[in-house]
Amino acid sequence: MEESKKSAPVKKAPSKVAPKKKGTPRKKGVRKKVVVPPEPRPWVRFWARMIDYSLFFIVVSYLIGVCKVSTAPVQPFFGALMLFLWTFIEAFLLAVWGKTPGKWILRTEVLSNGKKRLSYSEGLSRSLSVWWLGMGAGIPIISLITMTVAGYKLTKNGITSWDQRRKYHVAHKKVQWWRTLIVVLFFLAYAGVIVRVNYFAVQYP
Repeated sequence: MEESKKSAPVKKAPSKVAPKKKGTPRKKGVRKKVVVPPEPRPWVRFWARMIDYSLFFIVVSYLIGVCKVSTAPVQPFFGALMLFLWTFIEAFLLAVWGKTPGKWILRTEVLSNGKKRLSYSEGLSRSLSVWWLGMGAGIPIISLITMTVAGYKLTKNGITSWDQRRKYHVAHKKVQWWRTLIVVLFFLAYAGVIVRVNYFAVQYP
């Protein structure tokens, strides 16, 4: 007599799965923060400086006219002298205000490494560096070369040599259309005044 042996089904033991803890944040890959250097904006800085020089020339010329001071002895290098004298005014404005009139209208500010205003000595050191390395001391042709080189380095490296050496920070903000309009009108008026003054100087020497 044969007995049919039926194999009993094997019951699998339920796998123990650890319950998920609620509120446990999932681990995600840590993303490195990419530090984007500030936009150099060389033309904004150039026109801001030209505004400062122009305003300073207007004020000095007015005072010379009122005081009736002769500029004949310094006439050959009058422009270079004005650029040098401006460095002291600029240093004072950077220490007190953090900007100059040109930097204000074009929303540019110069700060130290700690994002603070420059002291007068720091501002003077920077202004003298700009006067010598950036403006070539106002000497014709040389100033054109130094401005071109400084503008190229600023565009390429994002910072000028004098700011990099002292770790200064030049901050820019968006320039509204009406500020740009004021700058254009200012230079048109300034050019008109220069042409008119030169005309009268020739007609009535």
